Formats: sequence, C-alpha cells, structure tokens
Amino acid sequence: MFRRWVEVESALMGVPGVADASVMKTQGKVLAHVLVEDEGAVSSSLLREAVVSEGAREGETLKIVLVPRAGRSKSSKS
Repeated sequence: MFRRWVEVESALMGVPGVADASVMKTQGKVLAHVLVEDEGAVSSSLLREAVVSEGAREGETLKIVLVPRAGRSKSSKS
C-alpha cells in the first residue's frame, strides 16, 4: 500500500518550474507526479536529487512522471 511522502513533495516544490507535486511511497518504490509549468524547463536530475536528498534509499525504484499544465505527460524512470 502506498502512502504520501510529504517531505519529498515539499522538496520537489522547491525545484524551479514545478507547480505542484504528489509523491507516494511503498516498500522499494517511490512514485512522483510532478505538475510543471514548462516540461522543457525542468531538470529531471534536479528532481531526482530532491527525492534522494529527502531519503530515497539505494535500490528503490524511482519513477517521476512530469505532467505539464497542458495535459500531456512524460515519464522518467531510474
């Protein structure tokens, strides 16, 4: 069962270009939906750093889904 990970949501909100973030976590998996103003202007490496800095563990599956305000989504998995 997933639970919200508020600390990571707050960290993601600090990344330039991020309008909103929703992060869910379960054992071994982190899923982040990130609403962005402009998909091309947001650095996926900064998003990953924000998640890792808040405690994502080595070996956890991290999936970040960018959702532009326009509606299309782009997925990044590591």
